[in-house]
Amino acid sequence: MKRRITSLLLVAMMILTAFAGTFTISAETTPAITMLEGAAIRCASPAGIRFISQISTADAEAATEIGTYIFPYAEYKASGAATPQDYFKTQGAKFVKIVANEGKHTDGDVTYIYAALVNIKSTNYGRDFAAVSYVTTGDSTQYSAFDADKNVRNIREVAVAAYNDFATEANYVDGPYNYKYEIAEGKWSCYSEAQREVIASYDNAIFRLMTDANGNVWNGANDKYNDPVCHQMGDVVKNISNADKTINYVPGVSNGILDFTYDGYCGYYRTEFVNYNLNQTLTALGEDLSDGFTLEAMFLAETAAAGRGNWRGIVDMAESGGFGINITSQGSSDTVKMRVECGSGTGYVEYIDTTIKVEEWYHVVLSYKGYDAENAGGEFTVYVNGVLVATLDAKGELRLPDIRSDATEYNADEIVNLLCIGGCFNANNPSSGYTWEGATDYKVKVCNIFSDAVTAEEVAAMYAEANS
Repeated sequence: MKRRITSLLLVAMMILTAFAGTFTISAETTPAITMLEGAAIRCASPAGIRFISQISTADAEAATEIGTYIFPYAEYKASGAATPQDYFKTQGAKFVKIVANEGKHTDGDVTYIYAALVNIKSTNYGRDFAAVSYVTTGDSTQYSAFDADKNVRNIREVAVAAYNDFATEANYVDGPYNYKYEIAEGKWSCYSEAQREVIASYDNAIFRLMTDANGNVWNGANDKYNDPVCHQMGDVVKNISNADKTINYVPGVSNGILDFTYDGYCGYYRTEFVNYNLNQTLTALGEDLSDGFTLEAMFLAETAAAGRGNWRGIVDMAESGGFGINITSQGSSDTVKMRVECGSGTGYVEYIDTTIKVEEWYHVVLSYKGYDAENAGGEFTVYVNGVLVATLDAKGELRLPDIRSDATEYNADEIVNLLCIGGCFNANNPSSGYTWEGATDYKVKVCNIFSDAVTAEEVAAMYAEANS
């Protein structure tokens, strides 16, 4: 089940201190305080992730103290503690205790308690934090019931949900939220431009595959490279010599899954990191990727497709550089071969697995730690279904795709594409035309590119989310 994300509210709340030490807890009783499901983003400075709980106003007025504990969920799980309260009493437990002095809002018979974790480091944007609220009356402390599905969130997922939340009509009202800010033609947000800038700052994605119920596909990441839209290839495209090439199949979209079927040429989705100023955009993209990046994809091969031996892209941004995930047939009826590659120095670092089964979903993460000139090396790691399968040396600086100079001869509707989903683009040899033959029939559920390397803990969270 997908974790529900609450909408963003601008409410004053307490600023967190560093993780504190242990404390004394009285016997647990039936909770009189409740954590609301989900989390939000505090946009006022200092910004952060916010959790909300509620209690009756009468109980709040009678309380000696009310507050919230925020703690790293992975550490809590690893401790083996039966409850968060037990975890807080363990040696070395990490948490923040926020006493609700100012962070309260009374609305009739209900009082809301707000608590925010602020100044989160970028390396922790994908780190899950949990929250439990408490109320102390005299010498008795009561705690909210803890539900990991409802009370655990990371700031990246909250930001993504908020950034991509929009209505299709102006001034649409949903409870306290008025979708009055136009963000694109036919799209209105309940967040101002300034608020959206804060929200976007917590998502270090360069590309994030998004779909909707109408079959539309787009880049849900903050638009840094001119065009946030994924373009579906239709009936005819032209190569550099203007010779028509027909695509016999256009991918389908169902329940957020892209469905690609091989038919001579297969349709695919593309996003354009390159528009009119090729070199300038490549430079900006290189700056975002060179010190570390992550490619995440989840796909299923439907057939082994014997006889189609060339490597073809599931997610492809590789042409004499760049990176991608490719598959090919290998003479077996129930497996295909997978290759994960990353341009490094003058060549590629590659991981090849020959045991990718058809009709099974695979979650693959490529994480690149930037080249360290002092130590003459970077690191390239591959995770499959949440498990580390390879750690390889990247012995040179990141190499971006090699685009030939005559690529500038493309017309405006023939822009050089650096990322293809469901195909491979031969950008290095435009005179041969576009090539995107499919090696097999397959489906793609997830495709994200982040501008930072990720930890094993984050990969585990990605895998869990992809399977939810």
